Amino acid sequence: MVSSCVDGVCLSGCSSGFYSSGGDSVRTCSVVDGTYSGAVLTCSACEAPAAPVHASRSCSEGGETCTYGCEAGYYVVGGSTSRVCSSADGTWSGTDLQCQVCSPPPVTSPVQRQCSATGFCSYSCAPGHYRTAGSTDRTCASTDGSWSGSDLVCSPCTAPPQPNHGSLSCDGSVSQCTGVCDGGYYASGGTPVRECSGVDGSWSGTGLECSVCDDPEVP
Repeated sequence: MVSSCVDGVCLSGCSSGFYSSGGDSVRTCSVVDGTYSGAVLTCSACEAPAAPVHASRSCSEGGETCTYGCEAGYYVVGGSTSRVCSSADGTWSGTDLQCQVCSPPPVTSPVQRQCSATGFCSYSCAPGHYRTAGSTDRTCASTDGSWSGSDLVCSPCTAPPQPNHGSLSCDGSVSQCTGVCDGGYYASGGTPVRECSGVDGSWSGTGLECSVCDDPEVP
């Protein structure tokens, strides 16, 4: 409690983090007998409102101010993020914070999505497709529920060219292709099995090289 007196008039107030729970903030000295009017001011500690569901709370050292925020995976839809205790009556400014679960942006094939309960989603392209734009990692903002980054865009992989004197066959999604040499030729270089990168659409390995089979030596 803090107080000051001037010419027989004393003003009292509660320190930060406390409020007036009884007594008088203004007391006057009687010129008759020197007694003071009213009663001694009583101060009680402010009791911070509890953290709402899916929210956290952080209060100042004195306990007069508290800051609230939504947990990861939730965002603010109403209420107050900062509240102050009134030294007059112990009431708190603002209203209880309201938090709502983050809803990830929708996806359509060939985009794939995996999300955690903490408001983080990882996006990837389905086999046979690769990223051409957008974000692979996105996070929900606890302030307004918006998501970082932009929608992932996936394009289909284009099969590598057919090898000379050979053939190339790909699976249904064109994510993996296998090359074989024609009869009378053999694989003299390159990679028989190649896979399309979901990052940039490039193909692993190098094109199959087929060379003509030499006639066997005649004794």
